Amino acid sequence: ATDCTGAYRLLIADAIPFGSAITFGIEHGGTDDVQASYASTAFWYGQPGPVTTQTDSLTIGDTASEQAHTYTSAAPGPVTALAASYEGNDGTQVVITRNTRATTAAVTFTMAVDPGNQGVILQRTSDQDTSYQRAEVTVNGTDLGQWLQPLGNPYHRWLDDQYTLPASVTAGQSGITVTLTPVSGSPAWSAASYRAISLEP
Repeated sequence: ATDCTGAYRLLIADAIPFGSAITFGIEHGGTDDVQASYASTAFWYGQPGPVTTQTDSLTIGDTASEQAHTYTSAAPGPVTALAASYEGNDGTQVVITRNTRATTAAVTFTMAVDPGNQGVILQRTSDQDTSYQRAEVTVNGTDLGQWLQPLGNPYHRWLDDQYTLPASVTAGQSGITVTLTPVSGSPAWSAASYRAISLEP
């Protein structure tokens, strides 16, 4: 888009969720190797008190964590170590090694939540080497539609994305049972961890 002076402006409409701080950057080119010059403005809308609380976390590939969360699947996929970085690290390649699983079969697990929640954010850390991962989301037996992640980056492969579960299926519950069923024909669903983040009143 351009403004009245003819200057080119990049508009990012999507909100960017964060906890206590954020570092933002834009890559130019496949490996951040294309020069660009521009300025940007960000607006923050918030309130003084905490609005989210992480109530549980599941580490994929960790036997104790998977057992504690009743993590099951007919074909969960092998545990594979991935050493990779996140996007937007200001040119510093911070390599993080974690275990992942990737599967085309349904996975089911439980997560603890705050009974007073006004909804729950289910956050996933995954390998975004393959784009357009897609899964049907069922919570406590209720079908909530599809979780679609269109992003892909073979250079900075770690990605945190999230799916918001409505209060209609989470409020008053101290725990939830989540089933993620990869959509037929879509890439294998990747995960290194899941976190349950309760939305506070």
